Amino acid sequence: MENDLPIAIVIRSNPIESHRPAEALRVAIGLSGGEPEKINIILIDSAPALLYHDPWDLEDGETFEQHLDAMLEYGMIFNVEESYVQQEGGPEETDFEVKIVSVEDVSKLIAQSSKVLVF
Repeated sequence: MENDLPIAIVIRSNPIESHRPAEALRVAIGLSGGEPEKINIILIDSAPALLYHDPWDLEDGETFEQHLDAMLEYGMIFNVEESYVQQEGGPEETDFEVKIVSVEDVSKLIAQSSKVLVF
C-alpha cells in the first residue's frame, strides 16, 4: 500500500536566494516519471515565488525555466500554502495548476505520503 502513496516534495527555500528549489524541481520531475499523481509538490514560506517571478530573477534561472517547462508539460500541481497568498495579496497569473492549501492541508498531504523530501 505504501508504494501507492505519493512522495511529498516540500519546498521552503527562497528561489530568489537559493539553488535548492531548482534542485527540488529536478528531483520531483525524476521521481514522477511524467506521472504527476506520484508527487505532491508543496510550496511554503517564500518558495511560491518560483511560480510568480520571471525565472531569470531566480537564483538558478536557466534551470528553473527548463524544469518548470517540463512540469507544465506533465501537468504537475503545485500546492501553495495560503499564507504566501495572504502576504503577497493573492497569486498573480501563472500557467501552472496551483491549488491554494491551508496549513492543515499541508499536514494532511505530508501525512498521506510514502516519503517526504524537504528542500
